[in-house]
Amino acid sequence: SDDDEEVVQVFDAAGTVLASSPNARGMRPLVPPGHPVDEPIDNPVGEDQMVVVTAMQDTPTGPVTVLDARSLGSVNDSLYDVGRELAIGLPILVVVVAATSWLLVRWSLAPIEAMRREVDDISSADLHRRVADVPGDDEFARLSRTMNRMLGRLQEAQRRQRRLVSDASHELRTPVAVVRQHAEVA
Repeated sequence: SDDDEEVVQVFDAAGTVLASSPNARGMRPLVPPGHPVDEPIDNPVGEDQMVVVTAMQDTPTGPVTVLDARSLGSVNDSLYDVGRELAIGLPILVVVVAATSWLLVRWSLAPIEAMRREVDDISSADLHRRVADVPGDDEFARLSRTMNRMLGRLQEAQRRQRRLVSDASHELRTPVAVVRQHAEVA
C-alpha cells in the first residue's frame, strides 16, 4: 500500500522495535506494548487517523507485539461521498415517492370522485338516475351498490309521497265539489 496508508511494526515487551515497514523505520512503537487500542490514533506518516490492530505472539526470544495500522482516509472519503450523495439524493427520492404516492392515491380514488360528481348532479326531478356500478367486490363496488340502493329507496319514497298527495287531493276534491255545488245552488 502507499507509504502513508499502512504502518507495520513488531516490538518486544520493552518497546524496542524489532522490525517495521519501510515508512516506520526509526519510529518508536505507535502504541505502548501490551495496551489494547480502543480508538483511532494519529497517523505518524500521513494526515488521516489510523485504526490499529495488535496481536501478541510468543517467540523463542520472548513475547512480541505485531502492530498493523491502516489509514482511515479512504473510509472517511467514502463516508463523505455517501453523505454528499444522500444529501442530494434523499430529497429527490422523497419528492419522487411523494409525487408517485399522490398520483397513485388520486388514480385509485378516481371512482369515488366519479360517484361524487354523479350523485351531486342527481336532483329530486331525476331520482331514476344511478351511479355507475364499479366491478368487483371491494369497498368502491360496495359503495356504488349502496348508493344505488339508497337512490332506489329515495325514488320509491318520492313515488309513495306523490301518490299520497294525489289520493288525498282526490279525496278532498269530492267534498269540496259538493260544498261548492250547494253554495251555487244556494
